[in-house]
Amino acid sequence: MLRFRVLYASAIFVALCGGVATAWGARGHELISGIAAAHFSAQVPAFLHGAQAAQTIAILATEPDLIKGHDDEALTAQTSPDHYLDLADDGSVGGIALAALPPTRPEYVAALEHAGVDPYRVGFLPYAILEGYERLTKDFALYRAYRALGRGERVALRERITLQDLGEFSHFVGDGSQPLHVSVHYNDGGAHPKFEEGVVERYVTRQDVERELRPARLLPADVLPAIEAYLRTTNAAYRQVYARYHRGRFGADAGPLAAAELARGASFLDDLVYTAWVRSEDDSVGYPAVPVRSLESHAARALRL
Repeated sequence: MLRFRVLYASAIFVALCGGVATAWGARGHELISGIAAAHFSAQVPAFLHGAQAAQTIAILATEPDLIKGHDDEALTAQTSPDHYLDLADDGSVGGIALAALPPTRPEYVAALEHAGVDPYRVGFLPYAILEGYERLTKDFALYRAYRALGRGERVALRERITLQDLGEFSHFVGDGSQPLHVSVHYNDGGAHPKFEEGVVERYVTRQDVERELRPARLLPADVLPAIEAYLRTTNAAYRQVYARYHRGRFGADAGPLAAAELARGASFLDDLVYTAWVRSEDDSVGYPAVPVRSLESHAARALRL
């Protein structure tokens, strides 16, 4: 009986790994994060390149969905709103224009509460992406600092931590490319799981997504406007999703739309990773803060002596 229960539980978990009914489902997230990782800019560190790194990032991208459940109510209540943004048709969330979001999560919460809106109802997706990007930038800054100081054991540890942080962060970038995760019309007629899982499973291949991918671009130092623009474009596609759904409950004609959105998510993830690496050179670490650039410059001078 115990063996049966273990096998049954394992089967359930494997099924979950194959398609949680959230965001893009496991396969969609693996496509976004795995394809992005396979096409990272050549300028990012070597430990992020290669098949093993891409596979690790793709797997970790699925886990923010897998950890949600009724047995962890506090964790689920705190983190679930990070996966979506209830953007209204007028381009606002809780009365705040998407183009004018406050710079930090606490300020966003305060503004919504002042307007009588529950921030946990309308979602935190822009800040999940922004905070993940800033965390990744700091990971890179510490990696640069330890490397400059010749701290090999800490460099190796930072590589592992960076892969973990990047994989989890990539999930929320992926969520941001799913049109029904960035709209108040998130599940009209039960379309949500059918689009993000059924369409991706049946009508999208890896090659479809890779064809739509573009090279990484360096974003401005303040990335919040770029995140807002990314989410605005995603929201604009929700009408196309429903147009296809109402024509016939999603057929093959929904595949190109899903592939294009998945590719847009992978491309934006590449932008953010590339930008985080470049901007990390201008970051600081430690307390009191020490500029990373000065540590790297000092190490370079020492090598020349």
